Amino acid sequence: IFTFIYDGAPNWAATDGGVTTIADNMADGTQNQMLASADGAGSTATIEDNFTNGVGNTIDVAGVAGDASATGNVVEGIGNLVSVEDASATDNTVSGAGNQVVATDEGSVDDNEINGDNNSLTATDTGSVVTDNSVDGNGNSVAASGGFTASGNQVAGFDNSVEASGAASTGNIVDGAQNTVTDSSGNYVDGLSNEVVNADSGNYISGEENSVHDGAADNNVFGA
Repeated sequence: IFTFIYDGAPNWAATDGGVTTIADNMADGTQNQMLASADGAGSTATIEDNFTNGVGNTIDVAGVAGDASATGNVVEGIGNLVSVEDASATDNTVSGAGNQVVATDEGSVDDNEINGDNNSLTATDTGSVVTDNSVDGNGNSVAASGGFTASGNQVAGFDNSVEASGAASTGNIVDGAQNTVTDSSGNYVDGLSNEVVNADSGNYISGEENSVHDGAADNNVFGA
């Protein structure tokens, strides 16, 4: 088990067949990185309960051949990235502007809290999911592509979007103004100037100046 307090950009080595834990660290500054990769069979790599503050912070975990996770981390600042590849990101708090939480290659982003502007939660590549996250702010995006899943997320603020391209985007709650739900079903959208498009079904839309068009069907629309 390793514990570090640093300001800068350390380079964490991969673990091959062993256990790597990066925990209880404080990183304050520019381009901080916490990187862990479980490369060997039976290996584990964990980044947990760390605090990073600054610009261009990165938490990156990869379960190449073993199990990897990023959990309970707090990331504050601008241009932050939490990236999981064949790994899980859970119970992390990301605050600031231009934040990204990305799951690839059977990665999962679950139960995270994102606050600020221009935030994005994205699931891409084989078997990735974005579920049960809370996103609050402006210009937020929850997206799933390639047949993957964005579900059970709660999005509040202005100019939010929930989109599934060839994917499943269901059971999300979107609250605020100028929200867009695309290629999705079973979502709850509440606020002003909401838009539901492209063969969506079973959505509940409440508020003012809402629009439902381009093949959308079986939706419930309430308001002015």
